[in-house]
Amino acid sequence: MKSRQILLFPIVLFLAVLTAHGQSGITDKIDADHDRAPSVAVLEREAVNAAKEGDYYTAMVYYRRILESDSMHVSALKGYGDAAMRFSAFEVAEMAYQRLVDHNLTAPDGMPLVKLAEAKFRLEKYAEAKELYRRFLFVETPVGITEDVLENAQRGLENCDFAIQVIENSDLQAPLDTLTDINTEYSEYSPYPKGDTIYFSSYRFVYEKDKHYPKRHLIKVMTAVPQSDTLHAELVDFNEEKLHTAHVTFNEAGDVMYYTICRFVSTADLQCDLYMRKATASGWGPAVKLPSHINMAGYTTTEPSIGRAPGETEETLYFVSDRPGGKGKRDIWYSKIMRDSFSQPVNLEALNTKENDVTPFYHNGTGMLYFSTDGLPTIGGFDIYRSKGKGDNWDEPEHMGMPINSGGNDVFFAVSQNGKTSFFASNRYGSYNVSEEACCYDIFKSDLVKPEMIAVTFDEITKDSLDDTVLQLVEFTPKGASEEIKVKVPGTWFGFPLQPRRSYMIIASKPRYTDDTIRFETPPTIWKDLLVKKL
Repeated sequence: MKSRQILLFPIVLFLAVLTAHGQSGITDKIDADHDRAPSVAVLEREAVNAAKEGDYYTAMVYYRRILESDSMHVSALKGYGDAAMRFSAFEVAEMAYQRLVDHNLTAPDGMPLVKLAEAKFRLEKYAEAKELYRRFLFVETPVGITEDVLENAQRGLENCDFAIQVIENSDLQAPLDTLTDINTEYSEYSPYPKGDTIYFSSYRFVYEKDKHYPKRHLIKVMTAVPQSDTLHAELVDFNEEKLHTAHVTFNEAGDVMYYTICRFVSTADLQCDLYMRKATASGWGPAVKLPSHINMAGYTTTEPSIGRAPGETEETLYFVSDRPGGKGKRDIWYSKIMRDSFSQPVNLEALNTKENDVTPFYHNGTGMLYFSTDGLPTIGGFDIYRSKGKGDNWDEPEHMGMPINSGGNDVFFAVSQNGKTSFFASNRYGSYNVSEEACCYDIFKSDLVKPEMIAVTFDEITKDSLDDTVLQLVEFTPKGASEEIKVKVPGTWFGFPLQPRRSYMIIASKPRYTDDTIRFETPPTIWKDLLVKKL
């Protein structure tokens, strides 16, 4: 993943796997024809330049050509592993770093050991990664290593423990579907469900007028609609011809569309701005660029989401930016929408970290904000979290667990309006890629089962059912108890909606009866069978 890449979807080309052709030495030329083949120095220089431009695939090609002649070329192995990590080709990176570690070629800074641990972590080999981090931190710590490196290694070790715990507490058999009808060998991501239609962004389109060689791809917005047993995908009519168009979202009424338009600022990096269109009798009106205090010049403004907090009349625009004044590298910001104007953006400091916090999605039905981050404990790359709140007051972010999260980057989580289905994008291993080692995003779908608990009231002595009781459900959070639901039940039972991995208490009261209470923990994962509590 590119550190400056805003849209979380690298350019995809064919990826060749590291080959091992050991040689006793290396000539100055790679090919048999010494008069025509580039020198090793030229190949390495081109690889370094490509990596600086964010073109990690091309860097890998140059490094691989060196390694085909000398499989133990140290700087090429390091560069190849680094480029592969940035391209999310984690198995290739693992092979490169493993070769360095196996031959004790980790001097002077020991970084191949740390990077091998990171590659194994991203491949969900958490136990192996943990041992490598421990080896670096406590056994083979290089002299003079910087505090930043030690801090990152310690964080990696802690993430390994976190990932192992997440696996123990997750329902790995929960259904998860890949939308094979719309996913391609390129990146599909940023799903937004609107009725039966799914808006999404795709990186599959060749930029035919590109002066860059080879020609790059453009992102365009598409829709997918059900047809028989498949999803039929087609382009929308508002895509830009020479620019990227992505990240469609809508206001609650569905009559205002927000999205991003982006341009290349280097070989692979993009800079984006937010635009809006209003619905008309014949479709969508002209594109209107949001004001300059939203789209700050020289910085990226991207990944919009519109939400309305409970009890508020105004909607809020959430977006991601690398502008100054933030808490980390890329932060989530928000601005109040007042008819056609927008308040000054405010940094969502309560949820942002010192790293990257991206792809916000606010669900009006639940008042929940979903986002992805690599600044909180993760099980690999970006993980999806959620939190309930508004303004600067938010609950502690909750990790979504597996299989929603994985060793890859898991981003762009979105929930249907009825709250029954979620969509997200991931470049986890096994996604539909040009090659199995490549980095592209696919869209996944998961049905959200709403857990429910039935509270049944009865007379403790006679065991007869009791009607006309008052039932109160209280949830215990790190901030203390909060009254969730209080109802007078005309019958003998009532169904309460619950969330996994939460602590609750039910209080039953009725005139001339002593109150009864039950405190309980819900299962760590979503359950389909009813929980029944008798009072």
